[in-house]
Amino acid sequence: MTRPVQIAHAAPGMNSTAAVNGRHDLGNAVIVVHPTPGHGGEGIARDVLQALGKRFRDHTPRDPRRLQTLAGIWLRAELTRELVIGGADHRAASDWRILRDLCRETHTRLTFVVERRPNRDQLAALRDEDVRELTVSELVCELPPATPPDTWGIFDESGSPDERPGYPPVPDVDFPYFPSACCPSTTRRGFCGRSSGPGR
Repeated sequence: MTRPVQIAHAAPGMNSTAAVNGRHDLGNAVIVVHPTPGHGGEGIARDVLQALGKRFRDHTPRDPRRLQTLAGIWLRAELTRELVIGGADHRAASDWRILRDLCRETHTRLTFVVERRPNRDQLAALRDEDVRELTVSELVCELPPATPPDTWGIFDESGSPDERPGYPPVPDVDFPYFPSACCPSTTRRGFCGRSSGPGR
C-alpha cells in the first residue's frame, strides 16, 4: 500500500525546517531537503541528491532529467523511507510533481513542510495521491531521532571513492557513504560481477 503524501503545516513566519533539521539522518533513512532558492537551477532533483550526501565533482550544468533519474537511483540505493521538503510552499507546482513521481517510484513517503497554504497548482500536482495533513510538531514526533555519532568508526565517511584503489568512478556524483555500493548492481552471477556458481 502506498504511503500517503503529507503536508506538514508550520506556524507562519517561522523557519519551517528548523524543527525537522535534527531528524535528517541517512542512517535512519530520513532525508530533509533544503531546496535551492528561486527556480532551483538544475532542478529539485539536484537538491535531493545533495541532501543524500552526493557531491558534484565540478560546476558543469547537467540535464535535469538525468538528475531526476539519478535521484531515483539513490533514493532506492539508500532505502530512503522519508523525504521531507522544507519550505515547499516556495517551490513551483512542477517541483511538487517531480517529487511526487520520484517518491511514488521509490516507495518513499513524501512530506512537504509549508508555512502558507499550498496553492491550487501545487495541490493539483497531488491530485492522484492520498494526502494527509499534520503539524510540524506531529511530524517531528513521528520521525525517528537521529542516530548517535559513529564513535566506533564502522561507517566509511571518507571522501570520493575515486581517491581509493578498487572502487570504480561514479558518474555525475560521488558516493561518500558505503562506497562498496559503487560496484555494478547485483546480477545472476552474484555481487559485483563475481561468480556465485560452484566453479568458484
